[in-house]
Amino acid sequence: RVALRPSLTQATDTLVAHKRLPLFEFSDWGEFLQACPRGAQLVAIEMGGEPLETFTHPERAVYLLGSEDTGVPESVLLAAHHHVALPSVRYESFNVAMAGSIVMYDRLAKRGWAAGAVGDELGGSTGEGNAK
Repeated sequence: RVALRPSLTQATDTLVAHKRLPLFEFSDWGEFLQACPRGAQLVAIEMGGEPLETFTHPERAVYLLGSEDTGVPESVLLAAHHHVALPSVRYESFNVAMAGSIVMYDRLAKRGWAAGAVGDELGGSTGEGNAK
């Protein structure tokens, strides 16, 4: 019998993110739109839109990413304030997790990440001297 070290049996989600992130469920698109934050602009991430490189992120935004198989539905694209496409050299599209990560990185970078504004963007500090 081999005993495993605790570090080898620990889950990779050490922050237990599913308990820290809000989850909302909506019965339909109309209910979702009613629940969107006031003043937030809908930004659909889908092929064929304005290139991410030239896109200026709105101050308040709800980013809409479609399923990996079918993308963002046409009705959602029409309802969105912005339609943005990700740059890609080798692939037609990215999986949803990668696409979301690219968009959020771009948002933070363009909104002053280098100037230390990440803490303000995320509603807290930059993490310096904030260890728990």
